[in-house]
Parts: sequence; C-alpha cells; structure tokens
Amino acid sequence: MKKRILYTDKLIIEGLRNKEHRVIEHVYKTWFSSIESLVLRNNGGTEDAEDVFQDALVVLYKKIVFEDFTLTSALKTYFYSICKNLWMQRLYKKGKLTGFNNMPEQTDGTEETDLTEEKFALYKKHFLQLSDDCKKILTLFLKKVSLKAIAGIMQHSSPDYTKTRKYLCQKELKKRIVNDPEYKRLKNER
Repeated sequence: MKKRILYTDKLIIEGLRNKEHRVIEHVYKTWFSSIESLVLRNNGGTEDAEDVFQDALVVLYKKIVFEDFTLTSALKTYFYSICKNLWMQRLYKKGKLTGFNNMPEQTDGTEETDLTEEKFALYKKHFLQLSDDCKKILTLFLKKVSLKAIAGIMQHSSPDYTKTRKYLCQKELKKRIVNDPEYKRLKNER
C-alpha cells in the first residue's frame, strides 16, 4: 500500500522550489478545479483556465525562488489570488472586464483577495472617469505597446510627447484615487 503524503504549504513550497513533479501534479489535481470555476464564471473557458493556471505557477515559482517570499495566507488562497489577478488582467486587455463574479467556494483567508478586489474596483472607477485620450494611452501602455507605437496610434508629434502625456495621465489617475475617501479606508485596512 502506497503511503499518502500530507501536502502542507511548506512542503508544497519546497517541492515547487525543487521542481518536484509529484508536488506540481498534486497542486494541479487539487487546485485546478477552483481556478477553472473562477475562469468559467468570468467569460472564459477551460483552455483559458489552463493558461492562467500555468502562468500563475510560473509567477509563484519565481516568487518562491527569486524573491524573499513570506506567506501571509494559505498558499492555495495566495495562488488563487494570483490566478484571479492574471485573469482580470487578461479580461481588461480584451476589453471584457465589466463585472467580476466572486468565488463563493474560496473562504479560507480571502481577506487579502477581497482587499485586492476593492483596490481594483477603486482603480477602475477612477480610470473610467479619465479622458478618452488618457484611457487609450494608459491601456496601450498596460498592453506593453512601445511609446513610439503609442505616439503613432495617438498621432502625437513624438514619443517624448507621448511619454509626457502618459505621465500626466498617470498623475491625474493617482490624484483621483488618493483623494477618494475609499482609498484612505483601504489604506488603513492593510
């Protein structure tokens, strides 16, 4: 009879750090269904969920190996947050982020996730109030379009002018967010 391994967060972190196949397989078997459910409820398919899951594993691996990694919640909750943020970014880039259906089955330690969601909602609220020019510049910048290409798209005289406009748009967005009473509340909840 095969001995069953109890996969603690510490064991999973060490296994991922060492690229242990059995740990990666365990993570996929036990965590994928909740990620798939999240993506399916929010304008995606199983293939999208697989892509997000793989990307999140890479993000988690890099954090574990290359950063001073400190876990402040359950590892599964932390991973779920990474997946959720990656999926929200993809929807945003596709212009399909209209509302985000929350994850009812994820209740252990989701305070961190809820806070992230509130911060994103605050960002989105003020982003949508910017001028169309600013929204377009910042969206292109978030999609990692070069300043030169953005200058061409926006019909600006030079990439330097585009860089200045981007800076001013970011400054305006930051000012709007910081002056929102909700920002002060969220900042105090950290």
